[in-house]
Amino acid sequence: MLLGGSRAVSSLSTGQTTNGNLTVTIPSTMALGAYYVLSCADDLNTVSESDEGNNCKASATRVRLR
Repeated sequence: MLLGGSRAVSSLSTGQTTNGNLTVTIPSTMALGAYYVLSCADDLNTVSESDEGNNCKASATRVRLR
């Protein structure tokens, strides 16, 4: 399920990373359980890059809905 949200990040050099926080609303219809959060940069591929396959990363821990 796509949870909308975004935050601005300046240009990153090769191998550079960024950390930050973003608040999203989880719909009440979402099934209870454990989920990983996936975050993607340039998900619409608007920036030309030499490697387009490294723009997403999953959370290291799961979020549990109870």
